Amino acid sequence: MQRPIDVNATQWQAVTHTAQNLLIVAGPGTGKTHTLIYRILYAFESLSDDKRILAVTFTNKSAQEMRTRLARYLPSSAQRVDVGTFHSFCLSLLREHTRKAKLPEGFRVAGRNETVQIAKKIWRGKKVKEIEEILKSISWQKNTQEGEMSSRAVTLWEAMRQEKLLDFDDILFDAVQLLRDNGEIRAQMQAQYSCICVDEYQDINFIQHQLLKFLKGSQCALTAIGDPRQAIYGFRGSDVKFFHSFTEDFAPARTLSLSDNYRASENLLKAAGQVIERSSTVNFTPLVARIHAQGRLTVYQAASERAEAEYIVHEIEKLIGGTSFFSKDSKRVGVCEAEGFTFADTAILCRLKSQQRVIIEALERSGIPYQVCGARPLFEEPEIADMIEALCAMSEQPLEKITQYLSIRKNDSKAYARLVELAQGAADTPQFLSEIFLQREDDNYEVKAEKVSVLTMHAAKGLEFAVVFIAGCEENIIPLSQDLAGLEEERRLFYVAMTRAKTLLYLTRTAQRLRHGKIRAAQTSRFLADIEDQLKDLQQRPARKPTDKHSQLDFFGKR
Repeated sequence: MQRPIDVNATQWQAVTHTAQNLLIVAGPGTGKTHTLIYRILYAFESLSDDKRILAVTFTNKSAQEMRTRLARYLPSSAQRVDVGTFHSFCLSLLREHTRKAKLPEGFRVAGRNETVQIAKKIWRGKKVKEIEEILKSISWQKNTQEGEMSSRAVTLWEAMRQEKLLDFDDILFDAVQLLRDNGEIRAQMQAQYSCICVDEYQDINFIQHQLLKFLKGSQCALTAIGDPRQAIYGFRGSDVKFFHSFTEDFAPARTLSLSDNYRASENLLKAAGQVIERSSTVNFTPLVARIHAQGRLTVYQAASERAEAEYIVHEIEKLIGGTSFFSKDSKRVGVCEAEGFTFADTAILCRLKSQQRVIIEALERSGIPYQVCGARPLFEEPEIADMIEALCAMSEQPLEKITQYLSIRKNDSKAYARLVELAQGAADTPQFLSEIFLQREDDNYEVKAEKVSVLTMHAAKGLEFAVVFIAGCEENIIPLSQDLAGLEEERRLFYVAMTRAKTLLYLTRTAQRLRHGKIRAAQTSRFLADIEDQLKDLQQRPARKPTDKHSQLDFFGKR
């Protein structure tokens, strides 16, 4: 393979590395997925007929994007590259070796509600909150600890098997137990793959690390790519220490860094860099802007949450040239203020979901189309909730009966369309039902929808927008946690949020905010003080008076 024109020198060095295992440190906007795809293509050229390549990522969307891009280059050979999430890979492994994994035939993945109901039967008399705490503790143990399961975890595990069910955490836990306890299967898997590529390596936890240790054979090259500056899932059990110990865990190994950024303007990169360089746990290598674009960082203080939301809406209207007759008639948005952005170019990021309500109300008053990412996974969509309950009751029926049922219950919702798509891609009914419960919240997100995206800061990871608003830049929101470890992760989370912006970044805060039922004075986030003043365009002015949604025309209809 010759070096493609869209691969820079450092990326090409990572693509063509062959001597040993490789850790690629890829900051935001440095072409992480692009590099990983070419790395797989390069490995494929020398792949022997009896070998395969495994590419593992964390989200269904990332896996699908990787499959699509690989199929473009390897249309006839893509079946020799296994691409999936950690959970989908492990589920396939368990299905292939059901008996040796000591699982019941026809098992499937349980929905959250099913797990809760079984837990309620086990621990009768416990309140719902207590049940949730028990399940949370069991989940944490399965994902982070070595050794035997607690008695409660074993009791739940056995009760789930009685119903032919695995919960979400069991998928990885049982797969690792299978590889650990069965040398024949472990050797078979190690002989199968000559190359393993892992995306977002900074987000792996103990059980995922164990899985990779069991899968990687002596003749297999492991490539991990990610960025410790973007490690933001410690609350789920992820541990950035595995990123830092890669060269020891998989010696001999080499580390390469990608630092050319093709996303953001120089001053936005500099501002984000000034925030993350204060981290005590991350070695900071500055990103270099490789695009020539004007950028602006605006810091705005509003009087209240409502005023903050109205300011955000007003700025969006200015950027896209006005959204209604009211905007233009009131002279609030002049022609000269329109900067040619679209709704799809714009995202509003919040640390807490509770912040979104006031912002959504303001968007609706102005008739701005929006989508909320992370609202609910597929199996919780109200349009199909009763349908999924009925499908679970049909778990013993052949897939043909399932598709017949779906055709009878047809509706026009996007959730139904996704349900049918899963059924069409399934081999049997248990696989179809399992795929439903493998769907996560971010699978609902439409990347190309002409709508403003309202996201939590966590849900924004991996996305990019021309215009980004980060609302609630205040102490006890950003950062939310005050302990040392939590504060470090909050800093990384803010860095992730800042680096979603290409051209315009707004950091907004309020003078006072409703917290825990009381109006309280709000203090500016400490992270804003890390950014030098010359990079910040400071604004503080009254927001416009909210408009009556019935007094203006809405061009965009229902969302």
